Amino acid sequence: IEEGRKVAIDEIHFEGNQAFSGDRLRAALDTKPEGFWFWQDGEFDDAKWRADLSLKLPAFYGEHGFIDMRVVSDSLAVDPDDGTMRLYVTIEEGPLYRTGTVDLAGNSRFSQTDLRQFLHLEPGSVFNAVAVEQTQADLLNL
Repeated sequence: IEEGRKVAIDEIHFEGNQAFSGDRLRAALDTKPEGFWFWQDGEFDDAKWRADLSLKLPAFYGEHGFIDMRVVSDSLAVDPDDGTMRLYVTIEEGPLYRTGTVDLAGNSRFSQTDLRQFLHLEPGSVFNAVAVEQTQADLLNL
């Protein structure tokens, strides 16, 4: 058995992104292109790539108000001459959501004022899915 050359990621290209640059989206991923430094080998890991597409990108967008974002398609192309790989991702960002009113109901133990200090959301601010999760966790731990 003769192993071939290792395939290195040369580029990750995004289509459909308008709210964030390709550089900003690449920074949100664990999969990285080959870089200048020796530790930036750009090795392709399919499991890591799948997690980036199904978890990392949606979490990044959800943290910035785009909770309907979805990956429409992804593909890869390998240059047989130099062994480099290009990854392509097409996304639909969806609308930007803002936080509306925040109501706390079903509580008889704490005052509304006491509970509101645990809110990580401000009415009118860009919706942040991570802030919602943090608020829920903080309130459940009381």
